[in-house]
Parts: sequence; C-alpha cells; structure tokens
Amino acid sequence: MTKNTEIKILYVEDIQDDVDLMLVTLRKSSLTVDLETVAHLDELKAKLVSSSYDLIITDYNLRGYNGEDVIKMVRDFDEIIPIIIFTGTVGEEVAVRLIQQGASDFYLKESIKLIPKAIIKLIDHAELRRKAQNYKDKHTHQSNILEAIFYSITDFLFLKNDQKRYLKVNKSMADILDITEENFEGKNNQELNLANYFPDSDRTDDEVLNHGKVVRYEVDIVNNEGRRMVLETVKSPIKEKGVITGLVGLSRDITAKKVFNEELH
Repeated sequence: MTKNTEIKILYVEDIQDDVDLMLVTLRKSSLTVDLETVAHLDELKAKLVSSSYDLIITDYNLRGYNGEDVIKMVRDFDEIIPIIIFTGTVGEEVAVRLIQQGASDFYLKESIKLIPKAIIKLIDHAELRRKAQNYKDKHTHQSNILEAIFYSITDFLFLKNDQKRYLKVNKSMADILDITEENFEGKNNQELNLANYFPDSDRTDDEVLNHGKVVRYEVDIVNNEGRRMVLETVKSPIKEKGVITGLVGLSRDITAKKVFNEELH
C-alpha cells in the first residue's frame, strides 16, 4: 500500500460512541481513510453488493446478530478482504473460532491504538494474496484454453520439455499410435518404442531445442491400423525469459495430397 492511498473501510457497529472513537483514532493516524458504517445485516449486504472496500471492521456483540454472522456474509462476497473483529471482552475460545471462520485479526476495544498499524499490515497482505490469486486465475484460464485446443483439434499436437520428454499429447495423436495420453507423460520416443516410427524426431528436436529453430518436415508412417500416413510436422521452441524450455509440435495428415501428387507424377 502506497503512502496517502485512500483506504475504504466499512465498519459494522451499532453504538455511535464506538463509531466516533474509531473515527478519532483513524484521523490521528497517518492513514487517509474513507470510513462508512452500517448497523444491520441487511445494510451490510446492500453495501457489499453496491460498493467495494479495502477492509471490514466489525464489533462482535451486535443487536440481533454477531461477528460470526458478519464474517459469513462478507466471506460469501469476498474470500480475501481483511476482516478485523474489534470488540469488548470475549473468551479465547470465541476468538479462535472467529479466526477459523475467516476473521483476519482480533482486537479488544482497549487496544484501539493498534488498529491503524493492523490496517496497513492486513491490506498489504491482502494485496499480495490478490496478486497471487490473479496469477493463479490467469494460469488456470490459459490452461483451460490449452485443454480446449488439445481436445478439439484433429491434428496431432504434442508438448515436450528440454529433455525431449513428452509433457502432453492430444487424443488424436494418442489414438493413432494406440498409446494412452497418460502413458506419454514423462517419456521419450525410445521408451515408447517410437524411435523407428519417427526416425527424424530426435534430430529435429535437437534443432529446435539447441538452436531455437522452427523446423518443418514430413513423416511417412504406417499407423496402428496398417494404413499409410504422411504427416507434415512443424516444431517450434517454447521460451521463458529468453531461455528455451521445451517445444510444441503439430503434425497434419497430408496423405491424400501426397498420394495425389505421386499419382500425378
């Protein structure tokens, strides 16, 4: 959190004196705060739906409900936003239960001077969690796209690491070679008894992995059904921060075109 960044806080409290005390404490700190208050659960729900906040502060003992109800409602909307329980005396067992249910921190009202520092710490931690979550979501989205490509494309598609071991192949390739997709993972052509099947595979892998070239060539094979297949294969390097970490390959069935050209000759 950068200095002078305005912090939007929603304070769940039904005693005005406590609200006023919180306002005075925050104004005395170095924080720039926009503090909104609600006293009832329906108001809290409306605020969560209509606005976004950096942090929630809530009393535990409230008229008609308590801090556990607040935690549940907030967590249904947002799993990361910090929640501070700020209340009078409660038992240690209750405090532990509140943390387990999703509270981020717990302070007694006699420790109100500690709240500004707690706010900074919790918001900084929440920002890191959101960045991690966004990265995870982005990675998941990219993985889902890759999965969709692998399962929808009819050409043969495969990924290998920098040791020429298969990371993934699509169903079309697995079916033609009569090897399950799972059996490809972590193995090379020799271990899969495909070295004679694809005699140029190692050489072209080396060109891609060692020199960063895009390689295009033809493979003439007999598939597991005894039918001749001519595959036009393209291999390209996969790079991470300028370093080649593997390759992606795509093989397209050009048998009909090849046979036609041969007959034309």
